[in-house]
Amino acid sequence: MNRTFTGLAALVLLAGAVPFVCLLLPAAPVSVTGAETQPAATAAPSPAAPTSAADEPTEITETTADPIAALAAAPVYLYDEAAGAVAEVAARDFLIGAAACEMPPDWPDDALCAQMVASHSYALYCRDHGGSDEAGWLTVNSALGSGWTDEAALRARWGEDFDEHYARFEALADEVAGSLLLYDGAPALACYHAISNGRTEASEALWPEALPYLAGVDFFINKPINLIEVRQVIRNVSQQMENERNLHTIQSVFAEKQLTTSAEQKREQRRRRIQTILSQLGMAGEKGAKDIMDMCLLLLEQGQQVSQVGVGALCAQLSTTPKSMEQRARRAVERGLAHLASLGV
Repeated sequence: MNRTFTGLAALVLLAGAVPFVCLLLPAAPVSVTGAETQPAATAAPSPAAPTSAADEPTEITETTADPIAALAAAPVYLYDEAAGAVAEVAARDFLIGAAACEMPPDWPDDALCAQMVASHSYALYCRDHGGSDEAGWLTVNSALGSGWTDEAALRARWGEDFDEHYARFEALADEVAGSLLLYDGAPALACYHAISNGRTEASEALWPEALPYLAGVDFFINKPINLIEVRQVIRNVSQQMENERNLHTIQSVFAEKQLTTSAEQKREQRRRRIQTILSQLGMAGEKGAKDIMDMCLLLLEQGQQVSQVGVGALCAQLSTTPKSMEQRARRAVERGLAHLASLGV
């Protein structure tokens, strides 16, 4: 009896202790069905709290700078003879002042833009070949309008038209900003001139270095023209030729026909014809015009062409100083070509 009672008491004690034993064991993971599970968030290391708005972290993006654009936007350093000091000029102000020195303000937009690009490229070339920020890339005179000038000088020059002209130059400068003439990735020696006799020299003829993009070329127009001017020049030349033909016809009708003409009269007629041609070419006033006339008369009398004899041989027959005669004749011909170029022919 006592044994039975003791076993029953032990069972009762075990049944009461089961809940407490379960609390001591680790809990199994619980799976929830029918619901989307989210991964546990991983805590990132927290940086130190910023002390001001300037210390707040910002997003960093990787960019690649354009070296040419940066070069074109950099200021230009000029030694200004008028001020006697080096001036740091913004790229935009340099484009305006350089173009205003070289061209009238009413010239076409394309011409002014081309001048701005050429001037800027030339200044950067000077910087890369001996120029420095301390001494200036090149020498200018803002008071005389040589190379570059400032806004104050342009205001005095343009007067009441300043606002209109300056606004136009500003717009053109913004249009060509960042544009440069490059050769092998570096600013080119963009030389320019106001007027020429119809030919440019190659770089090696003037400077020690031979640059392939500065080769001698011939050209026949040295000022901006438009289609209206070209048509007018052609019309005037055609009208002049027609008038000469009509005059010749009238002279042939009323002139007395002479069967024989003395050699001196024929020579005089030829001289007059040559003189007329030289006048039309704008060469009659040149010193070499008489030399050209003598050479032409000699060729006509001998029935030869200059390609058969040569200019040097002709000058040797007509003058005791043939070299001087040939030089005078060549200068006169050069003047005639310049006159034809100015007519647009």
